[in-house]
Amino acid sequence: MFRTLCAALCLIGWLLLGSVAPALGADSDGDGLTDAQEAVLGTDPNDPDSDSDTILDGVEAPDTNGDGTPDALDSDGDGTPDVLDQDDDNDDIATFEEVGPDPDNPIDTDGSGPPDYLDPDSDDDGVPDLIEGIQDADGDGRPDFRDPDDDDDGLLTFEEAGGDPNNPVDSDGDGTPDYRDTDSDNDGLTDQAEGNIDHDGDGLPDYRDADDDGDGVPTAEEVGPDPAAPRDTDGDGTPDHLDADDDNDGVATADEAGADPANRPDIDGDGIPDYRDMDDGTRPGDDPDGDGLTNAEEATLGTDPNNPDTDGDTMPDGREVAYDSFYVKGDPNNPNDDYDWIPTADEVGGDPDNPRDTDGDGVPDFLDLDDDGDGTPTIDEVDPVTHEPLDSDNDGKPNHRDADDDNDCIPTREEGPIDPDGDGIPNRLDTDSDGDGVSDQEEGRDDVDDDGVPDWIDADAEGHEGLICVQTRLLPLELLLERLRNWPWWWWSAFFFLLLPGWAGLRWWRGRRR
Repeated sequence: MFRTLCAALCLIGWLLLGSVAPALGADSDGDGLTDAQEAVLGTDPNDPDSDSDTILDGVEAPDTNGDGTPDALDSDGDGTPDVLDQDDDNDDIATFEEVGPDPDNPIDTDGSGPPDYLDPDSDDDGVPDLIEGIQDADGDGRPDFRDPDDDDDGLLTFEEAGGDPNNPVDSDGDGTPDYRDTDSDNDGLTDQAEGNIDHDGDGLPDYRDADDDGDGVPTAEEVGPDPAAPRDTDGDGTPDHLDADDDNDGVATADEAGADPANRPDIDGDGIPDYRDMDDGTRPGDDPDGDGLTNAEEATLGTDPNNPDTDGDTMPDGREVAYDSFYVKGDPNNPNDDYDWIPTADEVGGDPDNPRDTDGDGVPDFLDLDDDGDGTPTIDEVDPVTHEPLDSDNDGKPNHRDADDDNDCIPTREEGPIDPDGDGIPNRLDTDSDGDGVSDQEEGRDDVDDDGVPDWIDADAEGHEGLICVQTRLLPLELLLERLRNWPWWWWSAFFFLLLPGWAGLRWWRGRRR
């Protein structure tokens, strides 16, 4: 009887324990969480993936500290535990999309550790998944949040995005950030073609620089109509948008292009702007104004390469420079080359090719300090106040070109600046140099009293015959004798010892041939 009772009690206990024990540890959906734990977490004990994100509840609510109680992790801190959150990292991309095809091995694009569904920047490009989203800007089959080069331009997204991923750089301001723009600076060249080189060293990589070579001409303008074949004006292998001298004329593009893109300088009017014109006359050896000086020479002289007469004195710059007297050299920047107050234009005369040479000394008046060779500097033959040329004898010929300033038939050179009669008028301008009441012309150059003083300056000379004044310049013979008198000794030596014997020998030789 006792044995029967014990057996019955044992059977009842076994039945009771067998039914309660499974209930206490039951995991109805097999997600790694007991039904009791799911009751605490608020998950569905009959659904292994309560939030339908393809990750089992047990994975999203692990027992990280081993205390037997699953942790209600909330990766994005939005108040909803991951086990019930369909977007665990709050990047607006559903967890199931980020997990990938194998929930047991969720995708980790950047290999940083957290799988994409828990990583706010899955491709580690500096731009949050929230901003990149699931679009595929370059159509390469990878959504932007997983693509380290969203626009497939060879430049990594993190480089193009800039320092503030929440406000990514948009170089051309077209509303498309650089990391999604295949031509970030809108210059006609793709970012891939330009790359991140900085040709002009301005701190902007070419793909962001609207003027790659820093010459003041936008890259878009220099590239030309076909970005696939950028213009190379001078054919040197360097396209214009990277060439500091597009036409290789020795003048930098920056100096030829001007400041107004709508009105580029075109000196020869051929429709090609100077910075791309290889025959616009701007090369160092060119002479666009035809004055006989190259651009390089004009640059040295400081003259205008596009004006044949820089100083406006009627003498072409090149011809003016070519003249060089013993005292004065032609200056194309000075409208009064010999500084005598008389403009070069007036001294040149009407024919710049044959400038006036009043005294015939081989030095044109515009470089001659004494135009008429009368011994009086030209600068002393103009009015000291107005600087206008004087005409003392009113013969229509200014003193600086008049060999007889007072028209008394006695050359100005002979009369000189002395004033023997003390009347304040130098002889060269005094018609009665000795103040005896008889004009110099009437007294003449004789010496009637044989005292060694010509009558025109001899106050006590009597019986003079006077002069017939037929011209106001030295007679040709007088001028010749005057010049011979001023020849230096070595000229006379050469004449007597070389020229004269040579002439005699030539005459003898010709006589022998006859």
